[in-house]
Amino acid sequence: MRRPSIHELIRLPEKQAVKQYLDGGNFNVLKQMLLAWGTVLTIGAIVLLSENHFDQAWIWSAALLATLAIYVARGTHFLQDNLRPILGIYLVCLLLVFARTLDEPGAVFAFAGFLFPGLLLAFRLRWYEYLALLSIFLATTAWVVVTTDLAPQAGSRIGMLIAAVAWSCAIFGLSQRFTRRRVERFVRDWRAESLREREQSRMRDELNSAREMQLSMLPRHDPEMDWLDFSGVSLPASEVGGDYFEHFKVTDSVLAVVIGDVAGHGMASGLVLSGVRSGLYLLRENLTSPVEVLERLNRLVRETAPRRMFVTLQIAVLNAETRRLTVANAGHPPLVRLDSSTGKTGVLGTSGLPLGTQLKPEFTVVERPLESGDVLVFHTDGVLEVGDRHEETFGEARLLREVERTGRRSSARQIRDSILNEVSRFKGDVSQSDDLTLVVARFIP
Repeated sequence: MRRPSIHELIRLPEKQAVKQYLDGGNFNVLKQMLLAWGTVLTIGAIVLLSENHFDQAWIWSAALLATLAIYVARGTHFLQDNLRPILGIYLVCLLLVFARTLDEPGAVFAFAGFLFPGLLLAFRLRWYEYLALLSIFLATTAWVVVTTDLAPQAGSRIGMLIAAVAWSCAIFGLSQRFTRRRVERFVRDWRAESLREREQSRMRDELNSAREMQLSMLPRHDPEMDWLDFSGVSLPASEVGGDYFEHFKVTDSVLAVVIGDVAGHGMASGLVLSGVRSGLYLLRENLTSPVEVLERLNRLVRETAPRRMFVTLQIAVLNAETRRLTVANAGHPPLVRLDSSTGKTGVLGTSGLPLGTQLKPEFTVVERPLESGDVLVFHTDGVLEVGDRHEETFGEARLLREVERTGRRSSARQIRDSILNEVSRFKGDVSQSDDLTLVVARFIP
């Protein structure tokens, strides 16, 4: 047993926390006292045996065995739950051993009247426990004074008793003061820490709820289209992420894929992200004109989001009927395309300005033909900026190589998982510092 820290006690009721805290300190003192008294009892028993005082030696030996038993049992729940009664019984029994075996009344008087009461200053007990032990010590002192020739004159006996009583009263007052100060200091710190813990627990619960809400914004299923193999995933770096992706089925032959990233991550990013998502759902019928959607969302973010809270967004429209790909970008990393005819990878378009800036953005559109087997990889900057222990980033070149290596014959899910595995292998045991979103689409008319 040891004195527990405040962090270990903040989940307990206040009274129980105070008890365990004081008992932990009492046990530390008792452990040192057991070692000291064990040494004294061992030496005393050896001396008594050497002088052939066997009737006294066995009493000291029994006290030594009791001391060793308490020391050995110091880690048991029984001793921890009954520390104060055991402490009181041990001190009383120890005093009785000295009173029974010491031949010198003055030594017994010193032990009972002054030494043992003084030991109580080292412990933090309840007031009635102090009074009970001090009463026993005073009774032993009075017995020694009255029944021995320690003080033959009545005035001397009365003076010795008054000195013992005065000492016990001083011990009681000092011990109560020390105990009260320690309890007050502990309770003050405990309440402050408990309040902080409750507040942190409340915030954790709110963040967990927000995380569940944010994850519920992500698609639950991949789009079911016979001309497209699709797979996406988003891995937040904290309780609430700032990454987002979604797919909108405009017609049976047209699919719009949206991927975005709010600056930073956390609660504020999640709230901005929720607003952008709502805007996209309101404008879903206009997604075939992605520049118009970006312009309207830019006004939304600029007028409603906190200052310096920017959003990167990319809208790609895949048309199986015209076999065309249309991409509009607002500050987002360009998507990666694997050309099935050449087997080479490249990026489409430039990033441009994000949504929410005070500058006038000029969103541009990039159009490319779609061929059977073409692979499109949408990603956030969390993929490119993953760092390893040497502070080197994953980078666009590694992403292009991995898509080119796995994209020719693999499914969208296999390509996605292969990229994630390569990112994980690259960063090793370095923790993820930014949200990571990856979407893979393979055109299969």
